[in-house]
Amino acid sequence: MNFDSLRDFIEEVEKSGECRVIEGAEWDLEIGYITDLGRETADGPLILFDKIKGYPPGYRVVSNMYDTRRRTALGLGYHISHLKLRLFLLVVPLCMSCA
Repeated sequence: MNFDSLRDFIEEVEKSGECRVIEGAEWDLEIGYITDLGRETADGPLILFDKIKGYPPGYRVVSNMYDTRRRTALGLGYHISHLKLRLFLLVVPLCMSCA
């Protein structure tokens, strides 16, 4: 599946239940810490910060977009079962040119 925009990707992740929306976070105190907390588990959610204090409505921040294999595959347009093969085919030529 290919996406025309980041919004489309976020909508698809929301449908799968892998998105958490945080409203009213402070950009300088909370966003970084909450992002780190979301990374403590292998299957942490995509986190969408909305209504950030001190910013106009509509300014949002997204974090942990590709923290799971499923979301990485989704973002790259691959089925999850093909992700390892695709990454292998991308990385091996890079490693061979460095040797």
